[in-house]
Amino acid sequence: MLFASLLPDADHRHAPMGRIIPLWLFFKHRKFTHTIYAMALFSLPFFYVSIRWGMMFLLGYYTHLALDSGTISGIRWFGERKRKKRAA
Repeated sequence: MLFASLLPDADHRHAPMGRIIPLWLFFKHRKFTHTIYAMALFSLPFFYVSIRWGMMFLLGYYTHLALDSGTISGIRWFGERKRKKRAA
């Protein structure tokens, strides 16, 4: 669970997990790795090992997302929304 709770911040260069797994090379901070889709994707290998490992990973990842959603900048659980163009 600890590993999973730190994994979403691998998209930040100065985060401890970002130094080990440099996802910041591919994603901006608090974008893809802070979504439900990333949580599901990264959990799949652990569910392949066992249901218990998958659930622990999912809970750790979810905890990180829930706590980040309470910050001022927050997160977008389902990713970026496409903006509609307004008629002039």
